[in-house]
Amino acid sequence: MADFRSLRRANTSGVAVEPSSDAIEQMQRDGTYDLYVKWQSGYEARAARQGRSSVQSAAEEEEDCDLHPAMVTEAALMDGTWRHVPEFIYPTCRVFNFHRTASYWIATFFLEGSALFTITCFLGILQKEGGSKQWTKELGDLPNFLACVMFLIGSYLSYFQIINLEHKDADDTYVCWSCSLSKMLQHSESWLSVGACFSYLIGSVLFMFAYTVPFCNPSSEQTLWLSTVPNTVGSILFTVGAVMECLVNDFYSHPRWRGATFWVCQSFVAGGILFTVPNMAACFGSDSILWVHIPFTVGSAAYTVGSLLCFCLYRESQIGLAQLPVLNRVPTAAPDIKLSFSTRGIFFQLIYAVMGSFALCDLCFVRALSLVNGEVPDSFLRACANWFIEGGTFIFTHLIFVLGSAVTRVPHEQPWRCILLTFRFIAVIFGLGAALRFVYGCHVLLYGSTPIDVA
Repeated sequence: MADFRSLRRANTSGVAVEPSSDAIEQMQRDGTYDLYVKWQSGYEARAARQGRSSVQSAAEEEEDCDLHPAMVTEAALMDGTWRHVPEFIYPTCRVFNFHRTASYWIATFFLEGSALFTITCFLGILQKEGGSKQWTKELGDLPNFLACVMFLIGSYLSYFQIINLEHKDADDTYVCWSCSLSKMLQHSESWLSVGACFSYLIGSVLFMFAYTVPFCNPSSEQTLWLSTVPNTVGSILFTVGAVMECLVNDFYSHPRWRGATFWVCQSFVAGGILFTVPNMAACFGSDSILWVHIPFTVGSAAYTVGSLLCFCLYRESQIGLAQLPVLNRVPTAAPDIKLSFSTRGIFFQLIYAVMGSFALCDLCFVRALSLVNGEVPDSFLRACANWFIEGGTFIFTHLIFVLGSAVTRVPHEQPWRCILLTFRFIAVIFGLGAALRFVYGCHVLLYGSTPIDVA
């Protein structure tokens, strides 16, 4: 976890002042004076709690770390910008770590979902180029549905971050599960952030609904209106959400061609457009490789690149990612970069995501492979064993993701260094096994033979 103390020490701008009568009157007119008093009294209450206790637990020290009065100017009190300073957004380490963890899982679920989409889109091309269409549900529909679930979780976590932007201190309920639209707009500072959040969330719901329909064996007309059209609308909403992220980061009026935020936004815009084009073509009955399958594959790859770049933002403590710049106002002059992901660590996140995607695909293949191979009378037990193996790989992958949310760098101290490196080695072995089983399953389901038989 990043060292919040160093982040807090980096903020040395401004002067701690007592609000003048004019500033108090202005805040009272704005309806924010009570919030200001609550903010300042929160610092005083935690400082007093520290002063009364000569011995603090590690958890208490982490929660109340490096307390000092927030540094704001008289001008900031007058124009209301004091609510945008980092100390107001992150009054304690606990709040900072909450948002940091949420952003980690947003990037993780988007990365895994887009990697799974890329794999299934490639399998769709192989089916179109002569592969068997008998197992379309196992090769495409079911993995795509699971990818939509991951996108939905990631999109919901973005919404979850926004509704928890309200300043928390003292005895506040720590996690909010609902919030009015007016408060969301107030705390996120821009309607574009809220708009992008709802665009992704509604788009993900539409994708999930669209990929549920094929399991009901619909007619061609039902597929058009219940699957293809919702997919098209969802793709448009994803594109709109990505454009809103560009606007909230002011990329169109002041283009900046460097920085991870810019390339995250452009990757998501490209992915949204490349999802929209083939869905529109499908609405008119097209199923060509050029207009449908290749754009889907390239668009999924674009989302994979953008999701991977989100970890670069996470590494720089830009924990609002591209959608919530208000959360990116964390002082970054002093944090130790070694306390976050290295480039190699980000690459391993991609490996884990691909490994988990292969394991999910293998889970989808188990029943079909049993039917193809005619494994009787022990086919049920063999299928259960295979489900257990693939499910274990998938669970192990996400245990590593959980570990990565807390330990972002390989420690130098033993035995922790040895333990973490062992986890990585085991993950690579599991990943190779999942990849080999994936190749085997694809060959059998697409061509009715194993790779060895083809050779």
